[in-house]
Amino acid sequence: HLNDWIKTWIPISLELMFRPFLLVMVIVPTSFFILLPVWNVIETLAGTLMYWIGQAPLGIGVGFYIGIWQVAVIFGIHMGLIIVGILDSIQRGGAGIFMIMGISVWAQVGALVGVILVTQNSKLKKDAIHMLPAGCLGITEPILYGISLPKKRPLIAGCIAAFFAGAYCNAVGVTARAGTGFGIFEFIGFFSSPTMGGTAELSNISNGLLYISGAAIALALGTVFSLLIYIERPNEKSSISKSANALLKFIKVKDNLTDEEIQIL
Repeated sequence: HLNDWIKTWIPISLELMFRPFLLVMVIVPTSFFILLPVWNVIETLAGTLMYWIGQAPLGIGVGFYIGIWQVAVIFGIHMGLIIVGILDSIQRGGAGIFMIMGISVWAQVGALVGVILVTQNSKLKKDAIHMLPAGCLGITEPILYGISLPKKRPLIAGCIAAFFAGAYCNAVGVTARAGTGFGIFEFIGFFSSPTMGGTAELSNISNGLLYISGAAIALALGTVFSLLIYIERPNEKSSISKSANALLKFIKVKDNLTDEEIQIL
């Protein structure tokens, strides 16, 4: 709107030089001094709300936190959730209950596996298979933007799986400890002691093994839910053929035609 308004009064001879300059002079200060502080307040409020939701019993709160993680990544608002996780980890001496968001990665990888098993589209199957290594390294953006978000149902399947797996991890007492990377590399950190001198209910070995079991649950549930709810887009050629056969069958019954007459049609 600002750009269109400037066009209405700026002389054509000056438009090329001064219109971009005026846009930058208005938009940049507005973004830095008005929109950015407002967004920080929104993120802080959202993070605070998520912290209190995370205190829900039976792992439900943490499950919800993990379940919406990939959605937050899509919209770029996951920093608010990260802050919650970091503050919680510091408060607990390096044994955070929220910083197990890697579970959501394995849930999306599972949903991707479900798509691979269901799809009859050779290009989609090939693309999905090529995305698996990135997913195993903790990089979900290709999966999210390439398949899960456009197809929608794999994203939903992954989020539901992440909720259950996250709730399970919290219920059994898994805590995030040393950061050792993403994807398969993060498993190492769950076998370490709390990094800031905190205490944890589980031993290092138990914590690591239970986290791996949580990742396996996320992977399995993501695959199962994706298999159950993902619907492949019908092949146009197959749909036309089915419609034509149904029409011929209707005509045959309606006009009492023989098979030979139908063949002529």
